Amino acid sequence: YDLQKRALENYVIESRGSGHYLSQVEAYLSSYYSTIAATASYNPGDGHCSSAAYSALSAVANSGAAAALACDQNIVNDTKYILSKVNNEFSGVNSLLPFTGNVAILSCFSQGYIFAEKTILNCFKVASSNFSVGYSDVYDSVVKDVATLLGYESNFFGNNSLPCGDSVLRRAYSRAEKVLYDLQRCLYVDSGTKYAVTTPAPVPS
Repeated sequence: YDLQKRALENYVIESRGSGHYLSQVEAYLSSYYSTIAATASYNPGDGHCSSAAYSALSAVANSGAAAALACDQNIVNDTKYILSKVNNEFSGVNSLLPFTGNVAILSCFSQGYIFAEKTILNCFKVASSNFSVGYSDVYDSVVKDVATLLGYESNFFGNNSLPCGDSVLRRAYSRAEKVLYDLQRCLYVDSGTKYAVTTPAPVPS
């Protein structure tokens, strides 16, 4: 299962390619591209300002796409680690099993507890308690890890949403705002007139 899942995840990333992530980020930044285009049409004499803004916004989009791709790759790597951790935890439980149940009673017998009143029961209780503590720790950890894996599976395979969309888009929008500010400043420096560059509302993620 681990190998199959790993191969499928890597295939998904490779088949998507960087263009998959770039097209998504550009779609989220479409209103910024539109704003630059509209500003360019209103100010044909200041084409270098719009060209610089297009280049800067393209750099923002490429940076966001790279961050999204890295996010997917981190999920793949994290999944490998968690799967290995869960396997090791189950192995740990298996190693504890020989010290429970009838084996624990026989172990108490072999230690001579059978010859003292009620100590055989106390010995068994101690053995059972040790197993319960160890098992509870493993159980809690496995439940948490499996929930993480299921979340990854749902996010990774269940839709085509942008990986780590919140953090990726927050940075992209912030940088895109700076691009529009620089565009407005470029137009002002050129003409001495303060042009209104409308800042669009970000597209909800």
